[in-house]
Amino acid sequence: MTKSWQDGLAQSYGEQFGSVGTIGGTATGTIHAAATGTIINATDIFVASEGAATVRIGSGTPTTLLAEFKMPAAIGGQSLVGLRTPLKTAQGAALVYNTGGGTVAVTVTGYRD
Repeated sequence: MTKSWQDGLAQSYGEQFGSVGTIGGTATGTIHAAATGTIINATDIFVASEGAATVRIGSGTPTTLLAEFKMPAAIGGQSLVGLRTPLKTAQGAALVYNTGGGTVAVTVTGYRD
């Protein structure tokens, strides 16, 4: 049986995930749920917007800010891709978002360890 690069990644980094959400207006919610004793590592973040919007990505509740995207109406979206040092939640904390403004889509990929 041939092994792929994903097999080695899973062994190195534990559970991998991808989370997608489309949010209209102002909202707060969970991108990836917490698990006791684990840290969520976000390696790629993509944010798209239909208009002016602010999106904050954070760790837990109350939220510790990890990243913030401020998009004027003329910009369609922003991303942080292939982060050399992943954005990390506190141990046992969820990866959460908070939005203000127009309809946005948020996609986050990463791993838990």
